[in-house]
Amino acid sequence: TGYNRGSTIPVKVEQLSYFKEVMDSGKVKKIDAADDFTAVLTEGGEVLVWGKNDQGQMGIGSGDGMDIIESEKEPAKVELDAKIADFYCGQNSMILLDDEGRAYRCGIKLDYTPRLMEIPEDYAFGKVAKAYCGNKHYALINEENKILTWGGVMSHGTVDPSSGYKLLDGNEIFGGKILDFSMRYVVAGALV
Repeated sequence: TGYNRGSTIPVKVEQLSYFKEVMDSGKVKKIDAADDFTAVLTEGGEVLVWGKNDQGQMGIGSGDGMDIIESEKEPAKVELDAKIADFYCGQNSMILLDDEGRAYRCGIKLDYTPRLMEIPEDYAFGKVAKAYCGNKHYALINEENKILTWGGVMSHGTVDPSSGYKLLDGNEIFGGKILDFSMRYVVAGALV
């Protein structure tokens, strides 16, 4: 399916012929959607996106950059000079993880194509294992159960005024290793 605003049932979109070929091949690893755009990750490390792109949330650049509805009806490939291992859709943004554990962000009218996130070295954060997007707030989780947040989510800890980041310990906050995490709009929760 594709865009079906105003409908409570899925609507088949005939224009998605290339996407149908990808889906029929069994090579889709993940699908996610948020606020009028959809993305899929293939086993080959490509992300295909379609839907609303008025804030660069799909990571494929921008048309004229105005506040009009910019959208893609056909899947478009997100260009990145690395194999994409995972992605996470947010309200008007997306975070992509490459196979080296680096995070890239796009959207909210700041980055119209994926931009490598520069995490301050003094955080010693290491490889990113998971990422999550909400409503202008985000979280990265590393292999040591550390959580790096920005955008005003989670009241624990203190925000670093120079970077806007907050580094938290998942063991202290949630009482154990984070198995799964969810973040949408203004709430977050973890399964430990």
